[in-house]
Amino acid sequence: MKLSLYQLQYAVTEEEYNAIKNNKMSIQDLPTTKLAASLSKELDIGDQATPHIGESICDTYWPSDECEQKVVNVCYSYSDSTCTVTLEPFVMVADSTLHIELEKIATLHGWKCLMA
Repeated sequence: MKLSLYQLQYAVTEEEYNAIKNNKMSIQDLPTTKLAASLSKELDIGDQATPHIGESICDTYWPSDECEQKVVNVCYSYSDSTCTVTLEPFVMVADSTLHIELEKIATLHGWKCLMA
């Protein structure tokens, strides 16, 4: 089975980042202008277990203190043997190294990056 991962990436101010991390602000409150990129990654997982909503996925792309990313949607296509997984949006501080080098870092870790 093919596993397709998708995640939106937002670049925000330090103040917005802290408000989101402290649950004083929701990612849904962010304007679309804060969208930095959309990432995708495809893996052949054979007959391994597929993730479920609420579980977490780890990947070397994310910083070590945020390496577990929550699964928010799963869709199976039995006709082409694909499991599409949407991850909770990822938030980073604008102009941070991760934001500046987003496309390069994502590519190095096997992700496709579509910059906004």
